[in-house]
Amino acid sequence: GVRVSEIAGRRVSHLDSDGTILRIPSAKSRRGVRDLPIIDGEVRDALREQTKRAREWARGQDPVQMDPPLFPPVRYADHGPHATGDNLSNEQVRRAVHRVCRAVGLPEVTTHSLRGSFASRSSSLGLTVEQVAAFLGNTAGVARRHYATEQSQTDGAARRAGRGE
Repeated sequence: GVRVSEIAGRRVSHLDSDGTILRIPSAKSRRGVRDLPIIDGEVRDALREQTKRAREWARGQDPVQMDPPLFPPVRYADHGPHATGDNLSNEQVRRAVHRVCRAVGLPEVTTHSLRGSFASRSSSLGLTVEQVAAFLGNTAGVARRHYATEQSQTDGAARRAGRGE
């Protein structure tokens, strides 16, 4: 349920030591930060591995970064991946989502529609609108208005893809 800019700018220090909470500093949150629980064990394991890779990447930087980006920026040049800048760009996140969609045979969705999917799935699991809104960094009213319609469109596209339409 994170915004592209929120995932692109995460630092290693934003993930707690056991990988169960990702802190999202956000100007859109009343507290200025929200905690996103990482419930899925495979996601927790992947984030722990990513933390190790990020720290390895940081050791190769000049100067060495004490709190590196959780997802270091990468560009592909003639000689393979090379780090550029300080954070993963929003466009790099979007391209990665599109690559994953293609790899698993799903229609390409926008990163924002994935937020809607998160909202819908969370609601179907019994979370209240207020709880879902808190995870999204929105008010309950915004969550109701914005994600209900978007989710029905995303679900429809996924169903059509499953039928080969």
